[in-house]
Amino acid sequence: MIKIAICDDEMIIRKQLGSNISHYLSMRKIKFKLYYYKYGNDLLEASNQIDFSFIFLDIDLGNCNGVEIAKKIRKNQVKPINIVFVTNYTEYQTMAISIHTFDYLIKPIVNNKLYSVLDDLMFWYNKEGHKQRERVSFKTIVGIITIYM
Repeated sequence: MIKIAICDDEMIIRKQLGSNISHYLSMRKIKFKLYYYKYGNDLLEASNQIDFSFIFLDIDLGNCNGVEIAKKIRKNQVKPINIVFVTNYTEYQTMAISIHTFDYLIKPIVNNKLYSVLDDLMFWYNKEGHKQRERVSFKTIVGIITIYM
């Protein structure tokens, strides 16, 4: 089962993103579970207990920064997690890439772009066996670096 976290301080964005992801995965008959978080620290705590397959993360979370949350998740993760930033801010793109994020979506979210990102995510996730594709991960001082086979 694919476990997907959605973290955004705006409820309407969480619901819209969840609805669109649900539609995409349901149409492909893929088993999934969505987890919703308003606060980055709640996501960070949950990521220590739940093996998320993908995380959709806002950068501006009110009292904390999604990039900092992603860095902490990268530092603590045991199993590699694909992180997609969903934000209004284009200026954080370089910083987001430096922590090996999977993609970067600009709000308002266009379904075609979201579905394209989901296509890419599913390419790297073996949907027949619900197992991750072969990869080697190394823990470094800047976090975990993953090389796909």
